[in-house]
Amino acid sequence: MRFKLLTIFSMQAFCLTFTLCAQAQIQLHFNNQEQLPAALICPGQKPLNTKAASPVAEEQLSFPTLDDISTALVNNPEKHLDNHSKLTPINLAKNLQQPIKIGIWGDSHLAANFFSEELIKSIGFSKEEVLPSFFAANIGRAGVRLPLKKTCLGGGWKYSYAYNTPSEFPIGMLRMQAKNKESYLWLDFRTNNVGNAPLQSLEILLNPNGSEERTILAITIDDLPNESFIDVGSQGQIKIDADFPISTIKIRLIHGSLSLDGFIPRYTQPAKLIVDNLAIPGATFKSWTNLTQPAGFKPTYDLVFLGFGTNEGNNPKFDSAMYQADLQLGLANFRRLYPKTACVLIGPPDRGILVANTKKSKKAAKPRQPADLLKYAKVHAQIAAIQATEAGIAGCSFWDWQSAMGGLGSAYTWAFEQAPLMSKDLTHLSLLGYQRSARQLSVDFQLKSLLNP
Repeated sequence: MRFKLLTIFSMQAFCLTFTLCAQAQIQLHFNNQEQLPAALICPGQKPLNTKAASPVAEEQLSFPTLDDISTALVNNPEKHLDNHSKLTPINLAKNLQQPIKIGIWGDSHLAANFFSEELIKSIGFSKEEVLPSFFAANIGRAGVRLPLKKTCLGGGWKYSYAYNTPSEFPIGMLRMQAKNKESYLWLDFRTNNVGNAPLQSLEILLNPNGSEERTILAITIDDLPNESFIDVGSQGQIKIDADFPISTIKIRLIHGSLSLDGFIPRYTQPAKLIVDNLAIPGATFKSWTNLTQPAGFKPTYDLVFLGFGTNEGNNPKFDSAMYQADLQLGLANFRRLYPKTACVLIGPPDRGILVANTKKSKKAAKPRQPADLLKYAKVHAQIAAIQATEAGIAGCSFWDWQSAMGGLGSAYTWAFEQAPLMSKDLTHLSLLGYQRSARQLSVDFQLKSLLNP
């Protein structure tokens, strides 16, 4: 048997369960939960409306031959600057309070969390000892792995991003929005290694979108039998806590629209290390260039990693002078928000290109200009050189990922390893590649002795 007593209160208001409450500060408190909820089972999802890639087009692209790669490297007139051998030690503040807090912003290389998980392991912490202090509204995005057991969402959520929208954004650099009635978001905070969820409370950060339409939500925790209805009004935060560890939270949009900026979890057990991974697939450093002042909550960090460059380098109209100007402005904005935080810029890894495989093509091959196998590698080297310069000016360290891999063309070397270190697109690394890179960064900056002596 299980039952609940829900208290909804504010500075001057007290509302019973199942009533609609418009308040100055919304807070939900749950009591008396006697058993753990079942695992989340997401409602049936419609298949994504995406156009499958043509099998013929796929089979016509393949890795360049080793001979072609060797020729490209020999004929390359540009000398790659070795920024890897000029590491600046991380200037971590002394006498830091425990736990140390690390923030990570970046693109898809970091969003999948493989890099950061191996980084944590190399420092000497287990997954169970590391917790986040802030979740960005990055839930349900392909290529994003969050430290949650499971998430479910549906009803038409849309995302907006700071890197391509010069307007006010939260520190997570994105926002997720729902306008369709019955849109839902479910979160399971349990992990595979912890039988009882350590979550004690959760603050849901909202963005008052200026709409005069009332926003009404239904919230349920841990499969309790009844929903609690909340009239959000113009509030920017809902706090949920309980007398028992919270496992699951379900949010449903009843009326109006909902705009989420992120979540602040608080746990029953202290962490030995705080790590917030706020990386977003597709992101560029424009996120920081456009962020003059974050909306709402701003977490504090002792150390920040900023890993961008691949998406900038993908722009066929890449302009090094314009990129440097954007980077300067973005770093100035970062330093305005985090003037004393130690920081490390992580340059883009090496990148190769796939070439047409005429042997597999069913059509007669047409003469074509030989592909520049170092096209992206050379742009990444330019980006790394600019980052190295601007990092020093901003008081940050710099880690040249491309040089750490071996320099221009190393993406091909990694791809041809017996256990490949690059993925088949020659842009992203394999799991082993990300793990190897994280270990190398950790060794280069002696992170274990710095963060876990």
